Amino acid sequence: MTRRSTDLTAALSALALSLLIMIEAAGLKPGPARFPILVGIIMAVSALILGFKALRDKPKPGTAPAPAKRLNVTAMLFPFITWLVVAMCIDSVGFYLGAFLFIVANIIYIAHKKPSAKEFAAYLCIAIVFMSAIWVTFSYYLDMYLPGGMLFD
Repeated sequence: MTRRSTDLTAALSALALSLLIMIEAAGLKPGPARFPILVGIIMAVSALILGFKALRDKPKPGTAPAPAKRLNVTAMLFPFITWLVVAMCIDSVGFYLGAFLFIVANIIYIAHKKPSAKEFAAYLCIAIVFMSAIWVTFSYYLDMYLPGGMLFD
């Protein structure tokens, strides 16, 4: 399977899933329904971008198509396991602190090196920006409050 066909398959699958999410969320109450609809829109836009890139990047005549990259299971398991740990501890640490630690841990994992003090400060700033965006989205746009945990109750 070539990279192009893999990307097209992933794009079509993600687009179908995003449409299903948006259709199912349409029957929910207006406040809580906004979140899955927002996720569906982000997924659909990402799928369309991936699909258009795959269609645009045609192999040159006379060259072999690029093979699909080998699946890196560890790269998929680390975020899943760290989020599972956050989910199990959400009553104690709360969503905001747990998600903040999740973001920082995954940024460090993706970087594949021990960060310098300056890089670590940048990672913390990125996590703070993401968490601020999540807080504003849930508190003001969705009118929902995420669990604060024992530390923030």
